[in-house]
Amino acid sequence: MKRLLIPLAAAAALAVPAGALAWGGHHHHGTHFGFFADRDAVFSKLSGTGTSFGASSATSSGSITAGNPLGSGTYSASLTTDWAHATMHTFDKGTVSCAPATGTLSLDSGTKSASLALTGKTCSFTPTGGSTKYAFFGSGAASGALTGTDRVFLREDSTGAVHGVVFGGFHHGDADNDGD
Repeated sequence: MKRLLIPLAAAAALAVPAGALAWGGHHHHGTHFGFFADRDAVFSKLSGTGTSFGASSATSSGSITAGNPLGSGTYSASLTTDWAHATMHTFDKGTVSCAPATGTLSLDSGTKSASLALTGKTCSFTPTGGSTKYAFFGSGAASGALTGTDRVFLREDSTGAVHGVVFGGFHHGDADNDGD
């Protein structure tokens, strides 16, 4: 009997959250195919090179390698970081420093383009006995082929290679992202 109850309890525990996600929180009638059924997702994967994100001013450019609605094309980014106001934390694995930053990001697929004005932070991570790596985390209002507020993550390794992602989304009929 015990062998039968454990799988049943596990199935019930998994079914409750799955049912909640399938409902999606909608308050209107109709067919729902999961939590993300009525949402437009923005996603672009970026890959390129750049000047050091460790400087007060940095640039990056390269290719859009995947995404929706901009699945291919080029990108360019410009970052300004205020390292004078950085906060630093040292622990057994290394040191992390983060500073306020602003920037712009332009995406162009040839037929569609978008731009973002960004606010966020640039962080450095220096592992104990290793090379420093940098990342920018930010968000901002999009214009062009993208709408609403989108988020940007750019990571630069010690060779100057930059990889990143632009993501966001909004509910149909909710272009201002205020939840109604």
